[in-house]
Amino acid sequence: MRVYVPATVRMLRQLVEDRQLQPLGGTGFALTPALREAYVSGDTEELEYAAMREAARASLRLIAADLSGDEKAELRRVVVSADVADVTLRPDLDHAVVKISGPLEWKNLAAVHVDAAEAEDAVRAAAEVIDEADLGDPDAEFTLGEAEDHELAWYAPQEVPFLLELNDAATALAVRWRRFGPSALLPYLVGGRLGPCSARWSTRDVVVPRVVAGVPESTCTGRSSESAGTVVLGSSTPALTRIW
Repeated sequence: MRVYVPATVRMLRQLVEDRQLQPLGGTGFALTPALREAYVSGDTEELEYAAMREAARASLRLIAADLSGDEKAELRRVVVSADVADVTLRPDLDHAVVKISGPLEWKNLAAVHVDAAEAEDAVRAAAEVIDEADLGDPDAEFTLGEAEDHELAWYAPQEVPFLLELNDAATALAVRWRRFGPSALLPYLVGGRLGPCSARWSTRDVVVPRVVAGVPESTCTGRSSESAGTVVLGSSTPALTRIW
């Protein structure tokens, strides 16, 4: 059975290091008979997506727990999907809930789904009101919906170590920018056109850092041009822009 397990970026790092992941409380989400019965219509792909969204919402709860003890918790929902043979259906908990008896092994992973950096503000806001949303507070439900409007990006298991490395690189660049200003980024830039907010890459480069911290929008706007290979650093949260 394809199972969707809620996680956090911290848990994702542990997964890469240990090559396995123990779901918190052994809880996962899947396309169960109860979930199928709960929907009047929908094909298998749509119902699998519904199960994954349930796991993404559970990831918000994990982030909320991290925030309660660490203001620097990484604010991206994570869902790990894997093929698991031994699961126990728990419709008494919710339509899509299953219990997993042991850790997820790396060899059984199907994919990893992670928020983009642009979702971080919405994720923080949603994590702070997730309990109120459960109780039916309309404002909290609206805030939760804004986070869930952000689609999780799909990564193959072999891409996850590189994803984490790139995330760490973006964070490090953001720190340097905040401490030393745009000139601190010059050692990281490839190419020759200099300026307070821009740098030129050759088109053969695939991953381009976009890092900003406290630069007025009128000074630097975030944009990229695949044909020109030029990236202008914008005033948004740290991110990594892929040019395909």
